[in-house]
Amino acid sequence: MPKSLPLVDMSEPVCCAPVAAGPVDDEAALEIALRLKALADPARVKLMSLLFSS
Repeated sequence: MPKSLPLVDMSEPVCCAPVAAGPVDDEAALEIALRLKALADPARVKLMSLLFSS
């Protein structure tokens, strides 16, 4: 049975810090991971931000 994903409230502004600004902190990584199910893990988001900012 397919897993259902939570809906995102589109009435709220979705705004993230630029990736090139530097590595993201734990809280921001969790927020981004929740929005980007393809990454699904805050540690992966932090790793990607480190790669993009270097």
